[in-house]
Amino acid sequence: MTQGIVLFKQTVLLILYYGLEAYFWLLIVRMVASFFVQNRYAAWYVFVTDLTDPPLRLIRKWTRYKLVMGNLDFSAIILFMAIKGAQTLLVHFAINS
Repeated sequence: MTQGIVLFKQTVLLILYYGLEAYFWLLIVRMVASFFVQNRYAAWYVFVTDLTDPPLRLIRKWTRYKLVMGNLDFSAIILFMAIKGAQTLLVHFAINS
């Protein structure tokens, strides 16, 4: 491959990696805030919830809500592992390109 194509590929992979990293931290903010936020209709909390709910709902649906125990929702742990796994693959692809 030419140098330009490899550089472009690595740039795209790096952007995806940092996008996943930002989403990972957004998910952590949501998990921590869910314990402390008193106003669930605050604009920032609604924004964070709207961004993080779709994949969490999908995981809950796949696991048939077996990961929800009372007020604790363990589906975020699966999403954390999936994000970190995807980041590892992106790094692997970037190094081997």
